[in-house]
Amino acid sequence: MKEIELKKVTKIYSPNIMALEEVSLTIEQGEFVFLTGQSGCGKTTLLKLLSAQLMPTSGEVWARGHCTSELTHYQVPFYRRLFGIMQTDMGLLKEQTVRQNLEFAMYATEQPVDLTKRRVEQTLRTVGIPSKAGHYPHELSGGEAARALLARALVTSPKILVLDEPTANLDSSASWDLMCLVDEINRMGLTVIVASHDRELVTIMKKRVITFVDGKLVGDSKRGVYDIGLDDASMARDMVLGRKRRKWFGKK
Repeated sequence: MKEIELKKVTKIYSPNIMALEEVSLTIEQGEFVFLTGQSGCGKTTLLKLLSAQLMPTSGEVWARGHCTSELTHYQVPFYRRLFGIMQTDMGLLKEQTVRQNLEFAMYATEQPVDLTKRRVEQTLRTVGIPSKAGHYPHELSGGEAARALLARALVTSPKILVLDEPTANLDSSASWDLMCLVDEINRMGLTVIVASHDRELVTIMKKRVITFVDGKLVGDSKRGVYDIGLDDASMARDMVLGRKRRKWFGKK
């Protein structure tokens, strides 16, 4: 069953920055998918389009039978409840404990009050940090903070888990632990989409890997290997273009 479908999606930022160009792809329910590519290749833009934080310049973004471009202003917040989102720019609220951060997520999505306490405790057990419920963010290690962010993304019972560079600030051991946990959550039936440029981790996980270069989808592999060759080709092209620009300006 199709969970997500992009149909020739293009996103252009003002004035003329092409973030994504005619991207088409389908993600099935229960899949675990990595989005890979160098910084600026369009991974984060795609994730924000999926959760309707952004709208496409052209094309269609579908999730669970909903087209984002057809949503009314009133419907958008309800649509976003399909997603549990963990982004590096959406950190924990510093003045609140881990428990309070999760409770706030429940409150913001209008979850039943009588469900909140039970759901928060259950989610903290799922991510392995029930003893940190009363701790503040500055009292957590990097790995614990990442698990707390994951718990906040999960506490509202989303259908699709979206993680944007979840291991960016973690050492290799903490990164592996976190992704093993995400894998376990995926095995429970949750669709998982992870944007990452961690080549080693992506290759070890052996999941579906979708690769972007300069806003274009250039690779889609079931082999679970980060395609270094595509990145190298992108870097080589950038170097050539850079030399041409320098040469051109030198002649001026």
